[in-house]
Amino acid sequence: MLNVQIDPAWSVCFPGARMGLLEALGLPALSAHPALEARRAALEAELRGLWGSAGREGLRELPAMRAFEAHYRPRGKTYHVLAQLESVACKGRPIPSRLCAVTAMFMAELEHGLVTAGHDLDLLAPPLRLAASLGGEHYVNLGGAEVTLPAGDMTLAHGRGILSSVLMGPDRQTPIGPETRNALYTIYAPAGLPEGALEGELDALARYLALFAPEAQLRTRIIP
Repeated sequence: MLNVQIDPAWSVCFPGARMGLLEALGLPALSAHPALEARRAALEAELRGLWGSAGREGLRELPAMRAFEAHYRPRGKTYHVLAQLESVACKGRPIPSRLCAVTAMFMAELEHGLVTAGHDLDLLAPPLRLAASLGGEHYVNLGGAEVTLPAGDMTLAHGRGILSSVLMGPDRQTPIGPETRNALYTIYAPAGLPEGALEGELDALARYLALFAPEAQLRTRIIP
């Protein structure tokens, strides 16, 4: 497992916050797999059965949504997973089905509601560093936009710059792609989440990866 340094200011800025990491080694290059597709369809039905009539305001009351909205709303933003869950559960849209290694991540994120990012492990330059943004840091996010971080966001960086932030998402340089065989998944967990929420999402992600990659080596860690 990669070494992760924690900036001393992390616990001051985000008391009680944690990050979950899952390394997946030996992933196959699959864009679809019947077992994963069946579970994706079942999860869509489960989410619609649970929350289909809730609407955005009802979903906003879920504990995970409340915890992240407390980080987003003071900065004038709506939690992006809230919008995604509304799209699937309330509006009947499908969970995106892309590369299996990415679909599994989306499924775990929607099921448990925590900010999750996936990176090509072989493109990372250790050590990783978990820190609060100072304000003014720049990187190009997954959507191709050059973003500037406000002060006080949760960030993860490596030797070549920022990998992800809660508000602005993952970077464009290290995403999981068709050539990825080894991946690192990261899950942000602010204070205020129900007990076991982070562990639950890590477990779900591991199960979904095993559906299409039973031979992959999976390693998990929670920090601090």
